[in-house]
Amino acid sequence: MAILQVMYPSPALFMNATFSILLPHDYTQRIADGPPMQTLYLLAGGSEDHGFMLRHCKIEEYIKPYNVAVIMPFVAGKYKLLDLPHGELWWTFHSKEMPAVCANMFKLSRRREDTFVMGGSGGATAALKLALKRPELFGAVAAVAPAFIYQKFHDFMKPNDTTPENMRALHEATSYFYGQPFPPEHDSFEILKAAAKMDIKPAMHLSCGNEDKLLKFSIEFYELAKSLGFDPVWESGPGGHDDDYFNVVLKKVIDWLPLQKIDEVRTEGRKL
Repeated sequence: MAILQVMYPSPALFMNATFSILLPHDYTQRIADGPPMQTLYLLAGGSEDHGFMLRHCKIEEYIKPYNVAVIMPFVAGKYKLLDLPHGELWWTFHSKEMPAVCANMFKLSRRREDTFVMGGSGGATAALKLALKRPELFGAVAAVAPAFIYQKFHDFMKPNDTTPENMRALHEATSYFYGQPFPPEHDSFEILKAAAKMDIKPAMHLSCGNEDKLLKFSIEFYELAKSLGFDPVWESGPGGHDDDYFNVVLKKVIDWLPLQKIDEVRTEGRKL
C-alpha cells in the first residue's frame, strides 16, 4: 500500500498543514480509469500527530482488501475542533478545507455514502462533531471512548493532586478555549440533540472498554442517541483507554462500514 505525507499552506490554520494518507495497493494502476475511492478520516486523540494511527494501530492491515483511502490529519482532536477567536480555525480546517483539498488532490468519491469518520478519545469527540454537524458529508461515524465536551465529563475529569501535568494542562486549556460552563453550541450532547432534528443522520458506532473510566459517559451518549431516533451500534468489552482496545474496535468498525472490496471493483467491464 502507498503511504503519503501531504503538506500544504492552509488558509484556515495560517500555517502549513500536514496529513498522512493511506492508499489502496493498486491505486497507481488505476488512477486514470478506476472508480473513485471511498474515504475514511481517522482521527487520533488529544493532540497526537498525523502519524499516530500508522505507528500504534493496525489500520494498514485491516483496510488492505478495500477500495478506501484513509486520511489521518494532524492534531485532529485539537480543542475538539474549535475555531479559535484569535487563532487557528480548527473546525473550518477539518469540516470544510481538508475534505475539499483531499477530494481535489486524490480521486475520492464525493458521495456521503462513501465518506466515513472515526476517532478515539478526543478524536472520537471530533469525529462525532464532524458527522453530526455535517451529515451531508459523512455517512457514518465511529467513536471509541469519546472524551466529550460536556460539563459533567469536564467536572469528572477535574485535576487533583495525582493528576499528571499533561492532563492538568489539557483540562485547563479546554476551560480556557471554551469558557465555563460550556456554551450549548459546543456541548457534545447538545450537538447530538440538534442533529436529531436534521433530515439526514449518519450511521453511528459507539464503543468504550469496560475498564475505561469514561464508560458511563459513552453509555449516556448512546442512550440519548437511541431516544432521539438514531440507531447506534453499541460495542463494549474488556479493555481500557488504550491502543489495544482501539485496535479491537477498529477491526469491528472496518467490518461494519459498507466498504467496497478491491476485487469487486470493476472498470470498463474488467476486474482490477
